[in-house]
Amino acid sequence: MNEMRESFRKIETKLFKATIRRVHGSAHIVLDTVIHFTLGYQRLESAISYSTFQDMTGFARSTVRSSLEHLRDRNIIYVVSDPTNRKARTYALNTGYETWLK
Repeated sequence: MNEMRESFRKIETKLFKATIRRVHGSAHIVLDTVIHFTLGYQRLESAISYSTFQDMTGFARSTVRSSLEHLRDRNIIYVVSDPTNRKARTYALNTGYETWLK
């Protein structure tokens, strides 16, 4: 039982339901990746490279890019910092789902 408890992602029920209702298709899978690397590791933000998104989702770079743009345009995620030579772009989840655009 302890093994199972350590392997889940804690996410507020209302936030989880908002992702189901408002995010569809490839954008939902990319959002799940952001959630994995932020909430899944008890972080508010995380540096995530395009190659990591591609590995996690199996999507082409163009699909990852358009999905991230879709999520940013709808205020679901935001960019905390742009990439540098040493670090990937840092993303954060907007947990204020009431402010997400439809």
